[in-house]
Amino acid sequence: MKSRLPLTVLLIALVAACKPTDPGNSPQNPPGTRSAPQAQATPETAAEPAPAPVDCPAAAFSDFLPLFFNDESIQRKYTAFPLERYYMGEDGDAESTEHVDESDVEFPLVKSTSELRELGLLLDIESASDDRAEVKEWQDGTGYQYRYIFEKDGCWKLTRIEDRSI
Repeated sequence: MKSRLPLTVLLIALVAACKPTDPGNSPQNPPGTRSAPQAQATPETAAEPAPAPVDCPAAAFSDFLPLFFNDESIQRKYTAFPLERYYMGEDGDAESTEHVDESDVEFPLVKSTSELRELGLLLDIESASDDRAEVKEWQDGTGYQYRYIFEKDGCWKLTRIEDRSI
């Protein structure tokens, strides 16, 4: 039968192996020697600070979209105003566009994904690039169709709603 070291001996060995060393000591700087002091950054030698991270719930549009549709507070924060609204006339020819201020908008702007499902509505990302995305909300077999245009300037924002229902 093989002999086993008691668990405490193994733990002591592990702790000793993981014990942090003096930062001045390294294979290049054996104990008792120190590396040269690091130069202090001066205004002339300091690098430009990294830009502050943008407050954004998701960088990728495919991750941002469900958050936007399911959270009214995200809709409020990530909608650009004045919001452009486009309407197509009943005959499919007449069009009108208006720009609405936040005070003239009723939230939530869009149905949640569970509401869409309950109503038999579909939601598709029609196109998406690094700075623009177009989403279609529609119902198969009907003329119901909305398009939502998002643009990214640091974070995604809804910039236009199109009612293309006929």
